[in-house]
Amino acid sequence: MDDMLGGRAIQHREVQSHESELFRGYFKHGIIYKKGGLESGFNHVETNNYNVCRLLHVKGKKNITATEVEIAWDNINKGDVFLLDLGKVIIQWNGPLSNRMERLKGLNLAQDIRDRERGGRAEIGIIEGEDEENSPGLMKAMEAVLGERRGELKEATSDVKADQAQLSSIKLYQ
Repeated sequence: MDDMLGGRAIQHREVQSHESELFRGYFKHGIIYKKGGLESGFNHVETNNYNVCRLLHVKGKKNITATEVEIAWDNINKGDVFLLDLGKVIIQWNGPLSNRMERLKGLNLAQDIRDRERGGRAEIGIIEGEDEENSPGLMKAMEAVLGERRGELKEATSDVKADQAQLSSIKLYQ
């Protein structure tokens, strides 16, 4: 392509989880990191088959990211928002200490999954972490996938510390 454009093409490189502000600005609905990669290859995709089961961790204060994590209570904490995608049902679990922006971005992401990936055919349910008893049906669905919760949930890493850790881990190799 570079030859076809007479050498005028400019290439930029962005590293996953360390994207520049400019690059993130191109994705108004945010970036979702999905499991897989080079080893996963290209797979045949069936439409209207929603046998998906994934847990998305929504975290951040200024730069909010959603990352797919292993489905387990150990990965859920009090200070962040989590989306449990069960295919036809998307459950948003808001941690009691989660911030307003995480909750908003979590809802936007759930709506985006419903509308873009599921063609509007999924239902969205919201569980407030401090009022779980007010959503018994949704909690039952979560526990069917995650198992019964044992003990208290762990505290979350501070959003500021997470942003600083991300910035400090950036390295430039020559």
